[in-house]
Amino acid sequence: MCVVEANHATIYELLAIIPFIREHGTDPKTGKRLAPSDLIRLNFFENSEGERCDPVSFKVFNEHTHLVAIRPSGNVYTKESIERLNIKPQHWHDLMTDEPFKRSDIITSVCPGLVGPRASGGWLTQCSVNAGSKIRSMLRAGT
Repeated sequence: MCVVEANHATIYELLAIIPFIREHGTDPKTGKRLAPSDLIRLNFFENSEGERCDPVSFKVFNEHTHLVAIRPSGNVYTKESIERLNIKPQHWHDLMTDEPFKRSDIITSVCPGLVGPRASGGWLTQCSVNAGSKIRSMLRAGT
């Protein structure tokens, strides 16, 4: 499962970031204070073939898909769906849950440059792969 750090839209693997936060209390990328409550769990939807997709348009995600997440729900959509169905008509409710949100709750560029649908159990960016490796190596080194 992926989580995103709310202030910087940095994606981390849950199993790597939680132990790091408990030990260091900081964001491994920025060095700033970070608490588990600052993390947002991302909710990806799958089609009948098990491929990650936009739950509204059913467009399958690939390495070129521009994804966004809605902060209160953590639901992940294509940027196109959010622009067409939320931003343009000024409809500030999550498309799946109808939960209200503000424009500032749209987290853009959630997963640019995806490296694969099944890598480590979720969609990862190259950045999160590197961050996960950094976290694990820092935990092993005891820093």
